[in-house]
Amino acid sequence: MLIQLYSGAAEWVLGNTFPSVVFFTFGGFWGTFGATLTPFYNAINGYGDEVADFYNSFAFFLVFMAVLCLFYTIAALRTNICLVIILACFTVTFPCLSASYFYGAVGMATLSKSCRVVGAAFAFAASMVAWYLWFSMILEAVDFPISLPVGDLSKYIKGKSEKTKRDMV
Repeated sequence: MLIQLYSGAAEWVLGNTFPSVVFFTFGGFWGTFGATLTPFYNAINGYGDEVADFYNSFAFFLVFMAVLCLFYTIAALRTNICLVIILACFTVTFPCLSASYFYGAVGMATLSKSCRVVGAAFAFAASMVAWYLWFSMILEAVDFPISLPVGDLSKYIKGKSEKTKRDMV
């Protein structure tokens, strides 16, 4: 979480707006997610005996993170395939986790667990692709003679500024 926040600040300083926003969003999300579920912070006791209300409100938190991930996935279509896969996996992860909490609120433990497992599987897939992307960037940073393909998409979807330049000519 802290590394993502630091990375967001570093990307911001470098002028890389999209990675900065994504790092800040995920860093803040994971911090909030972890703190909410940590017994020390006692978030669930704020709902008293209405644990179902906590589950429902927490599920909505995950729904909105899914919406953000969908927007990020669309924006990432100009970057590379690895980032698109990572964000698409998280776009599936968060609704699954949300459904898990909604099912937990109504006492459907079996469905809740199933949704949580599916969400975890997509999060694991995203993590594996993220490690691959990280390793490819490390190899590139040290000018290693072999580079891992990440699937550059920038040549397929042209940016608005590129279209404007082409139209002016």
